[in-house]
Amino acid sequence: MDIKNLRTKTYQHMKDITSLFATLCHMVFDVELISWKNLQRQSTFKSDHGFTLTKIQRWCEELASLLNDCKQQVMKLQMLEGEIKSDGHSTCTVEELDKELRSLLNILLRNSFVVDRQPPQVIRKDAKFTANVRLLVGHKLNVFMSMPTVEASIISEPQARRIVSDGCIGDNMENAGDILNNKGTMEYTPGQGQMSIAFRNMQLKKIKRADRKGQELVVEEKFCILFRAVIQADRKYESWTMSLPIVVTVHGNQECQAQATILWDNAFSDPRRIPFTVPDQANWTDLSTLLSCWYHLKTDKGLSFDHLQILAAKLFGESNNDYSANMVSRSQFHKDHLQPGKCNFTLWEWIYSVQKLTRDHLKEAWVDGHIMGFVSKKTAQEILMATPPGTFLLRYSDTELGGISIVYNEHVPGQDTMHVCNLCPFTDKDFKIRSLADRIKDLDKLWTLYPATPKNVAFGKYWSRNVDAVQQSVPGDYIPHTLSMTIPNASSTVNPANVGGTTPDHLLHPPLSASSMDFEYPDDELATYLSPGFNQSDFNDVLADFVPGP
Repeated sequence: MDIKNLRTKTYQHMKDITSLFATLCHMVFDVELISWKNLQRQSTFKSDHGFTLTKIQRWCEELASLLNDCKQQVMKLQMLEGEIKSDGHSTCTVEELDKELRSLLNILLRNSFVVDRQPPQVIRKDAKFTANVRLLVGHKLNVFMSMPTVEASIISEPQARRIVSDGCIGDNMENAGDILNNKGTMEYTPGQGQMSIAFRNMQLKKIKRADRKGQELVVEEKFCILFRAVIQADRKYESWTMSLPIVVTVHGNQECQAQATILWDNAFSDPRRIPFTVPDQANWTDLSTLLSCWYHLKTDKGLSFDHLQILAAKLFGESNNDYSANMVSRSQFHKDHLQPGKCNFTLWEWIYSVQKLTRDHLKEAWVDGHIMGFVSKKTAQEILMATPPGTFLLRYSDTELGGISIVYNEHVPGQDTMHVCNLCPFTDKDFKIRSLADRIKDLDKLWTLYPATPKNVAFGKYWSRNVDAVQQSVPGDYIPHTLSMTIPNASSTVNPANVGGTTPDHLLHPPLSASSMDFEYPDDELATYLSPGFNQSDFNDVLADFVPGP
């Protein structure tokens, strides 16, 4: 066989290898890595994601080794071309192979540059946040000989869309805001074989917002963090990757709606979408599954079928046994009020607020199954009418945002009938004063948690330490005191069905007025505590600003 035929076969063999390499890249990056990114996105509402980059990094390293071998072969072919006379056609083929390998190396470096640990998807302006970026080819291309510098910047949705469309960042791109501590050098950890950088102290100092359209909320505008680096291999390659979409807030009261934007995006967006498009509608079956998973992630226990049926009935304004065919728009989810005229909050605001209350104050009782949660007031009354007196249950309020109510039954005095009472809902501020379990302990009217669990069995382990322990901890000759909750008796003018979560102030002490406050201090004693020139008259004037008049 002559040299010409051998050369032709060798070139064809190398072309086949590069074609196979491209196929392998597609399988690793367009299938496996996309699947990993999808699991990473789902980890924001699922607790059992179980994703890892170890396997994908091993594949990337093997691809890098294979590519390096191919480059060595092409270099040898180039040397042979210089020693063996050619008809001119073969030299062009070698150049084509080299160009193809450089393109594949660019694909490998670009796609193996990933956000290993995402920044928070709701970032408050001026708050500090973290993120990790990783290069999955590890040490195979000797990149660690010249460690890349990585820069992070925040970009808008239109900018992200343009970068993905063009396949490159482009020159003179303006950032959508300013981030401090946004540069660093990657580090190689030999024991783990990982090349990465941890941004531990980034801070968003400025954000540029686009003009809003129609009814669009500020917290519906999405940004992302763009990470970019120049990687030195056989030459310099620009690599970049984007974080999941983020929402920027400036005040804590935007957190709820911002989380709604992110949750919808993470759950219903296509992994291969154009940034950051999302469907405007979702099937109720998918949305209800999402809400249950998210609730489980936040409170360690998901929502039951009955809970979801209650939510669906509130959302669609109808009672139905099957809502699987119903569609829910984004507006219905977090913009439109439930049952307009009856309810001044949205489905998401309701779920988010009771989740926060449960997470902060009621998690153990919720996980143990002692909170019925989402149940209608009518259903709760029907349940308790058929149970012995003193039976109670706990339901999330559907009128007080972020509230939970104790519903109990009792005999009507002088009558052989049962009456169901609903205590005014307790909220976060109530439980910061006294826990739900201790409040249940205080109330003698409450005997049995529905269906038949004595309250000391259900809530005893949550009760605060006893009075004896408090007595022992009091220093010196101080007299200990405790707080307790009471319900006005039936003879009170207060309706038991509308009693507040805490004892009303007028039942604890008479109201104070400025005229009833007799503060008299000698001016020389006031001078000990107050600034110069501040006398008795000034003191009483200030006091009058804080104490209501008669």
